[in-house]
Amino acid sequence: LVILQRPGDSSLKNLIKKHNSYEGFVKYALDEIRKYTKKPIRVRMHPLRQEQQLEILKNFDVEISTNTQGAGLLEGGDGLYEDFSEAHAVVGFNSNALTESICEGIPTFSMCASSMAWDCSNKDLKDLEDPIMFERNQWLYNLGYCQWREDEIARGDPWFHLAKLKGEINDELA
Repeated sequence: LVILQRPGDSSLKNLIKKHNSYEGFVKYALDEIRKYTKKPIRVRMHPLRQEQQLEILKNFDVEISTNTQGAGLLEGGDGLYEDFSEAHAVVGFNSNALTESICEGIPTFSMCASSMAWDCSNKDLKDLEDPIMFERNQWLYNLGYCQWREDEIARGDPWFHLAKLKGEINDELA
């Protein structure tokens, strides 16, 4: 399962830097996947700018997922989990869906070092047929430690937490 992101999204600056364009990344990823597996490739498009994604994908022998039920701009919904149910592995650049696939126990290939999924994802598509499964507990603790609810943010909890740590750090340096 290949997870695409919205073309033109600001989170893709590293993708553009490495592959020169969104299309360059899609071509690279699909060509690399095909080098290492004969399994069918399903592509899950981002819900925005799908015409642009379809224009790129028409040049490849891939199945395009139509499982869009429950999808929002920041979550994949039930359709994502339907795609996950048949996935041997999930490949993407820097998508929230990569984090979700790791949580679901699916071998994941993140192609961006700044992805939240990076620490528990495979990095080289040559390992597609025999991916590494990572220990996820510490990674999940680390992610959870960085998350804040809206009510906590409204109260200023993240600021107070960081200010407290800043004091501890300054005390250690003194």
